[in-house]
Amino acid sequence: PILKNYGLSYEEIESGIVDAQGGDGGIDAFYTFVNGVLVTEEATFEQIRQNVLLHAIIIQSKTSTGFGEDAILKLESTTKDLLDISHDPADFDKVYNPRLIRAVSLFHNTFKTLLGKLPEIHLTYHYATKADEVHPNVQRKVESLRATVARLFTPSKFTFHFNTAGDLLELARKSKIETLPLAVSEIIQTQKGTICLVTLRDYFGFIHDPDTGDLRGWLFEENVRDYEGKNIDVNKDIRKTLAEPRQTEDFWWLNNGITIVASKAPMAGKALALTDPKIVNGLQTSMEIFNQFRGQLEFSDSRRILVRVIDT
Repeated sequence: PILKNYGLSYEEIESGIVDAQGGDGGIDAFYTFVNGVLVTEEATFEQIRQNVLLHAIIIQSKTSTGFGEDAILKLESTTKDLLDISHDPADFDKVYNPRLIRAVSLFHNTFKTLLGKLPEIHLTYHYATKADEVHPNVQRKVESLRATVARLFTPSKFTFHFNTAGDLLELARKSKIETLPLAVSEIIQTQKGTICLVTLRDYFGFIHDPDTGDLRGWLFEENVRDYEGKNIDVNKDIRKTLAEPRQTEDFWWLNNGITIVASKAPMAGKALALTDPKIVNGLQTSMEIFNQFRGQLEFSDSRRILVRVIDT
């Protein structure tokens, strides 16, 4: 449930599980994301030029009915050993198991590859049990872990979540089905769907999660293709167009646009209210728009993208 909004496959979830017969350092799962996309050993980052978010999600889950101080102390010790970029995770192969070493090494390699792009660093810890509440003494131990992360990564954003039984149940029950607004500048509605022009700023706001800074990965669960970062011929051209706006041509003249399916798509003011939206075509374009504009506080770009909405 913790990773529900990232739209990961079962194989991708399995790839981050590191609790294998001991030596897990108090970590049950470790995932590295760049701009909301799960990093794999085959990942390349040539397509990312700026506004980079490197996000590590670290999960400890227990079947116990309480939260313990020892679990947080163990997380802090493992963080000091393995997340210190000056350390080689492989040097701790006698202490930690190979799956954890591999997962942390992927984080190290990603950090070093992106270092020249000045990535924004987020570290999020989840501690999940069957407990109903957290004792204040346990909560206080988080501050020591926070200080450790601050020493290792300056600046960085640290978040720690105590996931109680009630929290997990709510996450499990909560569906990703929700209604998102999509502001439009021009629109044509037909019996089969809607065709509209959306500013790049508004489309970025649609695919961007303001709470985490990540891409709303669940929007792309039903896209038939994954992001092809190595597809230089297509994605490099999209990046160049976004980075060097032409004065005489709008973006939608040069791009095939986006296709979204939604269970409902009524107009609400100057926006479409999309219920259970899924982007089924346009992942490459969406990723390039996200990578181009993530982290920008102001948008002066008035160009638009063509969006087709199919009401299912």
